[in-house]
Amino acid sequence: MTYGFGLGAGLKALTAARLGIQTAGHNVSNANTPGFSRQRVTLSSALPFTVAGGLQMGTGVDITNIGRVVDSSLIARLNLQSGLVARTQFEFNRMREVEGIFGEPDAGLSEDLASLFGSVGKLQTDPSDRSLRGGAVQSAATLADSMNLLHQRLSQMGNNSFDEAGALVAELNEKAQQIANLNGQVGSIEAMGSTANDVRDQRDMLAQEISEIANVRTIERESGVLDILVGGHLLVSGTRTSPLSVRATSGQVPQITSGGSAVDIGSGKLGALLSNAGTDVSNLISQLDRIARNLALEFNRVHTTGIPGSGPFQTLTSTLGVADTDGDGQRGDELLNQTGLPFDISAGQLWVNVTNRASGDLTRTRIDIDPNTMTLNDLASQLSAIPNLSATVDPSGRLRMQAATGYGFDFAARLDEHPDTFGSFGSGYPVIGTAGDGPFDLSGAAFPQQFTV
Repeated sequence: MTYGFGLGAGLKALTAARLGIQTAGHNVSNANTPGFSRQRVTLSSALPFTVAGGLQMGTGVDITNIGRVVDSSLIARLNLQSGLVARTQFEFNRMREVEGIFGEPDAGLSEDLASLFGSVGKLQTDPSDRSLRGGAVQSAATLADSMNLLHQRLSQMGNNSFDEAGALVAELNEKAQQIANLNGQVGSIEAMGSTANDVRDQRDMLAQEISEIANVRTIERESGVLDILVGGHLLVSGTRTSPLSVRATSGQVPQITSGGSAVDIGSGKLGALLSNAGTDVSNLISQLDRIARNLALEFNRVHTTGIPGSGPFQTLTSTLGVADTDGDGQRGDELLNQTGLPFDISAGQLWVNVTNRASGDLTRTRIDIDPNTMTLNDLASQLSAIPNLSATVDPSGRLRMQAATGYGFDFAARLDEHPDTFGSFGSGYPVIGTAGDGPFDLSGAAFPQQFTV
């Protein structure tokens, strides 16, 4: 044994202390570095030296490793929660965007509806007032414009989802390639017996960033290489990547694929985007369409039974034409349940009133509607069978009705102003006679009877 032997042990101690100080300084200087993991020096006793008599003499300290202080299970849970938080935040931002589009409660669809019903309520007080009529029409036009604008903006949001999904997929693929490159560095460094602490930190941070985009599962091999799975798809395998792509399904809803197969994305910003584009926005558009459809249907039901201020119609042409669904070039032979109209035609009764403009006499005719067996030509024929009324189907599939000269028609549910026309009271016209005291026993009378009122 020499004095140098003892100095060697001291030198090892000083070297270990110096590395410990350097590691501590490295930790302090990177305290605010995103993704940095604290590093720790691992020390162990150096192999002892056997002296005379079999005694073991210590030879100092060895530096075993400089490693990261990390919890792998905690990182896995952090990646999972990062995806859920990112999804929730994305959904919150998207719903705020939708809220801004609707403009509720201050200035939105509810205000336009209230304005329309208010205008109609005012019109009820004096239907002949032109200014009130104009106000009701303007309110209806404003509501229609608002609904069309809402539909347009919601549809645009859905269309933008495809571009947004493409941007997120491109970002995910880029980060996956960076992880693959870092895998190569980790493998090279650790193959020489070192630990690639800082490179691992960069890789873990990229994995967490990917987890904010989509649901991620990480698997670390014994060699230190990290494999990344996204939605069950192997995105990164060692130094190789299998990029994702986005394609449009029906309705321009984005779908994530790899090699032509769909990839299930359940969390992260991408998962929220896919759910929002495929379900949330589509449901909002469907609800808006349902409101508009029902509102138009109910207004049309009331409006079609109205009578213009000038009196019953002389001519009337439908706004919409039926479709040639069987492709035979004839539009009138389509069943009423296959006309391609925006509203379904239901079975029921159609009452048509024909009025003699000179005398005011009214004729009411009932037409039974069965959309499963009746065609538009059948309906036109039954309308033409009504005296002083004709109906045809034009080449564009529209129904045209015309009253004879001196007559008008309407569909209002109104009473005959001259009920005596049909002998309702047993005589040509009712007459006013002397008053009589009732009650009157009619149990034994044979009908028809003539009464003098």
